Amino acid sequence: MTFGEFIKAKREENMLSQRSFASLLGISPVYASYIESGKRQPPKHDLLVKITEVLHLDKKDTDMLLFLAVQQKYPQGNLDDILGYLYSNDYAKNALRIAKECQIADDDWTFFTNYIYNKYLIKSD
Repeated sequence: MTFGEFIKAKREENMLSQRSFASLLGISPVYASYIESGKRQPPKHDLLVKITEVLHLDKKDTDMLLFLAVQQKYPQGNLDDILGYLYSNDYAKNALRIAKECQIADDDWTFFTNYIYNKYLIKSD
C-alpha cells in the first residue's frame, strides 16, 4: 500500500469526501487528490499531524502513515547513496550489524524510522 492509498482508505473509512477532507485540512481538493494519487510527495509534518487528527488515527495507523510517508519520499532501489553513507559512518555499520545479528523485527524498524523522521526530517522540510 502506498502513502496515498493509505490516506484514501482512511478518509473513506471516515466517510469523508475528498472535498470535505481537504476543507478540514485547510488545503485545496486538487492538492488532496494529488496526495492520494501519489502525484505529490507526502506533506510536511504539520499537515501530517493534522491528517492524523482529522482521520482519528490511532498510534498504529499513525506509525504506518509516517512509515509510508518516509518510504515514498525515499524510495528503495538505488542504494549508492546508502552504501556511500555506510562506508563513511562506522556507527551506521555497527548499528546494522547489531540489527542483523539480533534479527530486528519490522515493528522495531518502523519505530526507528519514525523516530528519525520525527527528530530530523520534519525540521528540514
